Amino acid sequence: MKVSLIMRKDIERIVSMRELMGAMEDAFRAKAMGRVQMPTKVYVTLPDGDFRTMMAYIPDLDMACVKIVNVHPNNPGKHGLPTVMATIVLIEPDTGRPLAIMDGTYLTNMRTGATGGIAAKYLARGGSKVIGMVGAGAQARTQLLALNEVFKIDEVRVCARSRSECERFMKDMAHLGLNILIKEDVEKTVKGCDILVTTTPVTQPLVKNEWVEEGMHINAIGADACYSLDTEIMTPDGFIEVGKIKEGMTVWSVNPNTGLLERANVIKMHFHEFNGDMIHVRNLYTDFLVTPNHNIPNFSRDGKRFLGFVKASELMNRWQTVTTIKVKWKGVDKKTFIVPKINKTNNYQKEYRFKMKDWMEFLGWFISEGSLKDSNYTINIYQRDKKKSERIRRLLVRMGLHPTKLKDGWSFGSRQIYEYLKNNVGRYAYEKRIPREFLELDKKYLIHLFNSLVDGDGWRGKTKRGKERCAYSTTSKVLADNIIELAIKLGRFCTIGSEGKGRMLMGRLPNRKINPIHSVYTIQIGAERGHATRSVYWRDINYAKYNSFVACPQLDRNHILIIKRNGRVTMNGNSGKEELDPRILKRAKVVVDDYEQACHYGELNVPVSKGIFKPEEIHAELGEILIGRKPGRTSDDEITVFDSTGLAIQDLAAAALAYRKASRLGITSEVELL
Repeated sequence: MKVSLIMRKDIERIVSMRELMGAMEDAFRAKAMGRVQMPTKVYVTLPDGDFRTMMAYIPDLDMACVKIVNVHPNNPGKHGLPTVMATIVLIEPDTGRPLAIMDGTYLTNMRTGATGGIAAKYLARGGSKVIGMVGAGAQARTQLLALNEVFKIDEVRVCARSRSECERFMKDMAHLGLNILIKEDVEKTVKGCDILVTTTPVTQPLVKNEWVEEGMHINAIGADACYSLDTEIMTPDGFIEVGKIKEGMTVWSVNPNTGLLERANVIKMHFHEFNGDMIHVRNLYTDFLVTPNHNIPNFSRDGKRFLGFVKASELMNRWQTVTTIKVKWKGVDKKTFIVPKINKTNNYQKEYRFKMKDWMEFLGWFISEGSLKDSNYTINIYQRDKKKSERIRRLLVRMGLHPTKLKDGWSFGSRQIYEYLKNNVGRYAYEKRIPREFLELDKKYLIHLFNSLVDGDGWRGKTKRGKERCAYSTTSKVLADNIIELAIKLGRFCTIGSEGKGRMLMGRLPNRKINPIHSVYTIQIGAERGHATRSVYWRDINYAKYNSFVACPQLDRNHILIIKRNGRVTMNGNSGKEELDPRILKRAKVVVDDYEQACHYGELNVPVSKGIFKPEEIHAELGEILIGRKPGRTSDDEITVFDSTGLAIQDLAAAALAYRKASRLGITSEVELL
């Protein structure tokens, strides 16, 4: 069985924008007539990254495809490979055999531009001559290529974050022979243009309603994402690298109106390449690297009022910005804990029913100082400090566990408790964790867990102002994340550091048994009654050159995340593309590539989630206009908007075109698989 390999350089040489536009029209017509299959994305998590697959089948093309897109943040430094790579595999429907394997990155950019050109062809005024481009990246280039195939363009206006970006755009597009003008701001770019193309990663409207005149057509392409890939997001499963967050996952968010820590769902992951100046904010308590248009939460100095979001690029012009507050937590009020029976059919086992406060204190002592002995299902808790040892004894007696004195601690036997601890808490120090059900409890229970944890494997001290502070050390990454969540829910700020492998600490901590192969994580925890806020100041902000990918989860509520970068834990904003003033959408005839995706992912997502724009106000899908089911532009006075989110059928149509043309020209490389 032979498979064709098609190189990117060959695709760039043989596939034209005009041909791609024809292929996209055919694909959208097939979709409108119900002659495509296009399942949802599938994600697979890998040790150092992940990949997601987009699949489609178009019977009219007699082809199917799978596009595989990986995200591996460490690739450039460790392997000399790009962070993101897209590969398309074409499949023969009759046999299921792979026909071709090809690069998908270039085709993805080109098919998006081609679709924008088709939308303008059917929605813009026929005599459109003035094009406004807000954004000057890769998508702006392919959008202009497509528009140039449809219209006789007299003038192209372009504005971007910096003049240098606009100048690069002019240089790259000079071969079209168009009159390209650099504009100083968005308003001068928008006013008076016939077709407006927005390709920016903004999360607050940057095109105002009053600038948009009757008869204008807008291609809202957008580009999202805000965080550098070494940023971690706090979730109920611990801190996860932002590039590994998936749609449908749950993360912790902060309600800006109440300050409550709440769950939020990720409705879309934004991910794209960024080459330019990022905003780097760093001080003793804060560290984040974000795109200049990223939303930064801004609170009053006492932390009691949310004042809205400010752009990261504006931080330098502000003396102080309060970005982080102590959160409030309302957990479950569960007064008792019953240890599960080993075998639920065995009625002769003892029922261990404990007061929740006692169990939480016991759990903290066990996680910090406990061990399990297999031979007789014994639980040992070690403690040399006499006062702490006596506290442990009294606790075990109060729980009815009949402790036996050890040289440096206490011991008791119970197979039920032994099995529960082994399966749910962990046996060895590097695998210890706090079960999720206990992290969901109210603060009045969490404080008992916290105190025994710190008294076991931590230390307490005083700040210069006499405020209490403490720290906790562990070799378990999962437990370190649990401790941070626990501290945050108790209204404390914290930072975390990995002090290196255990052998580096053995000399500094002679009284502690430390496995030399495991990293030690130390969490510095602030006082409960200390400062109520964390701020960044103008002197903490710098520009940082960045040439890689950025990512951001878009949430269904709250829009404030808890993030960690270089051990510093802070609050920050989340993504949600919104380039246009929602009032523009209310005035316009809105067309989308896909109803479902547009309401959850694209330009419409934020207005729909806020109730400003209703899904039923969408005029049509692009394919419905192509087959005549719905009208396109019906007058020169209409404002039209096309919202592009990107579909797998576009990848299939583009790949099929590239394969057939490469085969006809004889420029494929054949490999034998069987």
